[in-house]
Amino acid sequence: MRYLLRNLETVHEVILKYKKIYIMLDFDGTLTPITNDPRLVTLSVDTKAVLRQLSIDSRFVLVIISGRSMGDVRELIDVEGCVYVGNHGLEMSGPALSFVHANAAGMSKLLLNISSELREKVSKKRGLIIEDKGLTMSVHYRNVPRQDVPGIRAAVRKVVRRHKSVEITYGKKVMEVRPRVSWNKGTAANWLIERFGDGLPLYFGDDRTDEDAFSALRYGITVLVSQKWRSSNARYYVKSTEEVVAFLKSMISPE
Repeated sequence: MRYLLRNLETVHEVILKYKKIYIMLDFDGTLTPITNDPRLVTLSVDTKAVLRQLSIDSRFVLVIISGRSMGDVRELIDVEGCVYVGNHGLEMSGPALSFVHANAAGMSKLLLNISSELREKVSKKRGLIIEDKGLTMSVHYRNVPRQDVPGIRAAVRKVVRRHKSVEITYGKKVMEVRPRVSWNKGTAANWLIERFGDGLPLYFGDDRTDEDAFSALRYGITVLVSQKWRSSNARYYVKSTEEVVAFLKSMISPE
């Protein structure tokens, strides 16, 4: 990987060759720092202003693609003209767009049942957050004492193992229980590009679930957000959410 901010001239030369650019951004850890409690996160005024400027530029299709529910990420971003992609691509909305993955749409009741069972087994563990997101659910253990984490992870695996139609994926101190379907952030991103027309994708993400998009969008510009070096399918990297915003500002044409 190459450091994006040291290669701005090269990247902008590539961007200028395209009439349509898809700016695809993860939310937590990409547009705003990871917080101990995902329910308390906010988007800075400066970042929201940058997103609004990008959303009104006819060159760009601005896409927020998150593991959060679509309604949650829409409320947090609150920018008109943006395409919102929630639950790792299982649901999308935007200008002339409304989508829910057909094979995931009927899974809400099962996920609620799994959530209820897990709450009975492990919800009393200090610091644990179980988040119901409609089409998926998350078990956050960032604030759980270290000695309790193995037991929680084992309990989640035991409950989910009994249901063949769902699976577990892993993120930063979180276990995601998702429908077992061949669909992820990468397939969702390419589906959007096919729908709205060819263009250059720029994808920024920080988590394991973003690696699917990095792989699927190898023909574009993919950027890992990570303070520490780690192996990734991304072509570039930045070190912080502040550097993501700095790059986005460089995309805005002067008036």
